[in-house]
Amino acid sequence: MAAEAVGSLIFNCPLLENLTLSLDHYDGWNLNMCAPNLKDLCLEGEFKKVCLESPGVEAMIISLYVNPDEFQEDFEQSLGCNYVKFLGGVPNLISLCGRAYFTKVN
Repeated sequence: MAAEAVGSLIFNCPLLENLTLSLDHYDGWNLNMCAPNLKDLCLEGEFKKVCLESPGVEAMIISLYVNPDEFQEDFEQSLGCNYVKFLGGVPNLISLCGRAYFTKVN
């Protein structure tokens, strides 16, 4: 439910140009985001699925938290879709920085 509320909030802010979304828990979100005027995006946390429709994004930083016990099985699924499809939602992307943090929560 929280992910839906965030997606709706972003959609209803048509002048939004810069967004940093940081999750500090390890539940994983399914995030659907449509932000036509967004230029800079930073996503940090554990995401099960991210669908992005933001054609104006020029710079993106994605920092994913990955459990090393599940890395081989779930790494491609960490964005919930193949990367070509994911990056297709940001056709004007100029700068991309990706980070993976291996964490183990007991």
